Amino acid sequence: TDIGDGRPAAAAEWDMYRHRFGLQTVEFGSRFATRSGDYTVVGIAPRSRKYPVIGEGIDGSMRKFVPEAVLRGVVEA
Repeated sequence: TDIGDGRPAAAAEWDMYRHRFGLQTVEFGSRFATRSGDYTVVGIAPRSRKYPVIGEGIDGSMRKFVPEAVLRGVVEA
């Protein structure tokens, strides 16, 4: 859903809460690798302190991750 400035609502929410978890704006939409597969950062769950990062797998599955999973697993595009 677009919030009026051309960005999806999930990106705006990411910008509002990412600093709580030591994440950067540019990490929204980035790909990261885990032992269970590759994921793309598609959102943030600010109330979920342990697993706030929402990732979407290549099969469309959604999972939550610790911020460190994104930070250590970023895949260069």
